[in-house]
Amino acid sequence: MRLFGGIAKRGLAAVFVCGLAADTALLMYCGTCDSRLAALPAGFLLVWVSLYDRRYFVIPPAACLIIAAMGAVRILWEPNLFWMNLSAGVLAGALMILPGLLLPAGSLGGGDIKLAAAAGFLLGVKSILIALLTAALLGGLYFLLRADRSRKAAFAFGPYLALGIWIGLLFGGDIWRLL
Repeated sequence: MRLFGGIAKRGLAAVFVCGLAADTALLMYCGTCDSRLAALPAGFLLVWVSLYDRRYFVIPPAACLIIAAMGAVRILWEPNLFWMNLSAGVLAGALMILPGLLLPAGSLGGGDIKLAAAAGFLLGVKSILIALLTAALLGGLYFLLRADRSRKAAFAFGPYLALGIWIGLLFGGDIWRLL
């Protein structure tokens, strides 16, 4: 699978190295671990995932590992978050499996489920719930408004999931407090 002239693997490796380095540097400099610190490097990764999924209808497993690794960096700084964020990852994966059981076969891929679970490990329970709700609303709105209204016509859910995750990173806690 090639993306934009074969830069997919090099691009993913660069995002991985820069993202983890930026997260670690920000955490060491700030001395605290707010999920918003991961928003910039994760944002680059999520844009890449969106473009890749839109073109190939696949979310690369390496992207899920990078998001989970960012969550692990966060856990290193705040070990008390481990069980809460681990349970958030399990919850996110389970919540993504449910629509997959109700929708026609092939509507929701395993990459979407893995990305949601990895993001749950990074975000925590409240922010991942906001992220999944945002993704479901945006993806559902697109599905209803698109020109091809055939139920069998596939569309990539990854871009909406990525946008929801990014919104969860930036504003998940604030939105949760408003609810």
